[in-house]
Amino acid sequence: MILNTSLLEATAEEYAKIQEEYELKKIFGSKCNKKSKGRL
Repeated sequence: MILNTSLLEATAEEYAKIQEEYELKKIFGSKCNKKSKGRL
């Protein structure tokens, strides 16, 4: 159970990072959609 809990915590942390990056990409993507489309 300890491993399971730490795994969940790590997943939540990773998810938060991904969510943050996604929000940034949305913001910057709307500003320069054509440029960032090739990179995404």
